[in-house]
Amino acid sequence: MKNVIIMSLIILSFFSCVKESRMFQRQYLLFNGTQNTVKINTYRASYPNQIIDVLVLNENQIYEGERVEVERLSNDSEGIGPSINFKGDSLIVIFNNERKSVVQIDFFGNFSEPTGRNIFRHGSYVNIGNDQFQFTFTE
Repeated sequence: MKNVIIMSLIILSFFSCVKESRMFQRQYLLFNGTQNTVKINTYRASYPNQIIDVLVLNENQIYEGERVEVERLSNDSEGIGPSINFKGDSLIVIFNNERKSVVQIDFFGNFSEPTGRNIFRHGSYVNIGNDQFQFTFTE
């Protein structure tokens, strides 16, 4: 019985020695490359009339989001790392208090169209070096 317990402990300790994956930090930036103000209203799709947060970017202003830890460095265009910077799953982007664009990501990680300009999607950002990725608002 004693041998069984000792062997169990040895086997258990062997399987518990798992090497942790190396973590990398990324930072997502929003840059207003227009000559107008860009306003971003954050909300949850389930409560579209309740604005959670408002971000205003003036001309040539940069918003530096929080650093995000990822397991691997890749250019996975479908990655959802940028979504950590927003408190909701939906955004209304207002250009110069006139034009509106709605951007969303659902529970399953599906992005609203056009996906190439979806702020929640990693592939919409440009790698500017030093583990920083930038989304630029244009006219």
